[in-house]
Amino acid sequence: MRRLVKYATNKSISSQLVPITMTKIILAILSITIFTSFQVTIDKTLLLGKWKLTSNAYISAKKMKYCDCKTYSPVTKILANGTYIQTLNGKTIQTGSWKLQSIDILCFYNNKDVPDIPNVFIDDGDHKILSLTKDKLVLKETICSEEAVGESTYSIVK
Repeated sequence: MRRLVKYATNKSISSQLVPITMTKIILAILSITIFTSFQVTIDKTLLLGKWKLTSNAYISAKKMKYCDCKTYSPVTKILANGTYIQTLNGKTIQTGSWKLQSIDILCFYNNKDVPDIPNVFIDDGDHKILSLTKDKLVLKETICSEEAVGESTYSIVK
């Protein structure tokens, strides 16, 4: 115990600790201020176009599972007028409206399923945007499993 007290009261050590601690505190405050002062937005025009499901991974019964995107790979065409059309193997399976609910939530609503497509589960509602570039869209959504939320990757169709 005496050694700890001796080191803590040693002027050279305590004078070295103060500048390091103050620097860390100042950097932390600056980081928080800069991070909260900029509003992150998504360029809506990046969402426009035809998006094809290329992968979907989800956890079910504590195991990672993957959607068979060769068999089930819908294409969603997102239009500038706020509507979308979803097709599977060239046939329309769903139509409706879309909007950005918030800076990272893509909302599909007023959905209308086109009948006579068996065993197709269509997720209505909000989809969290995890990543968006001009040719790749990653959403947190339920698409290949009715019980588990997964991560879906879409590629732009040219």
